[in-house]
Amino acid sequence: MGRASYYGEWADGNYSGDPTFVGPGPGEGRISPIYTQDCAGTSVSGGTSYNDFCYDGEWVFDIEGAYTFNETWSIIAGVNNVADNFGPLYKGNAAGSVGLGNKYEFTTPFGYDGGFWYFRVRADFE
Repeated sequence: MGRASYYGEWADGNYSGDPTFVGPGPGEGRISPIYTQDCAGTSVSGGTSYNDFCYDGEWVFDIEGAYTFNETWSIIAGVNNVADNFGPLYKGNAAGSVGLGNKYEFTTPFGYDGGFWYFRVRADFE
């Protein structure tokens, strides 16, 4: 079995300081702020500062193989995330010195643990 999964562009706006008010939002007669997404970084001393952390899409590939013998027993081996992709570097901590020191973005849609290898044995009794 082979599987290819594509995770499109995404943004982590949890720490957004975007102050741009662009108009009223949805609501019944009340005005709600709507904020713009700001993916462009601003050059600052020692690096780049971002209002929103925006990332490109990425592919993740999985494979699995199985062998059945005696019509009862099967051995299965596989790997999720064959390329051992840990996701993009965390833009909020490029120097590795903030908070817990996370190196990779921890809100990736496919995880930040890299590849996962596994082995199973299955028995089918009928």
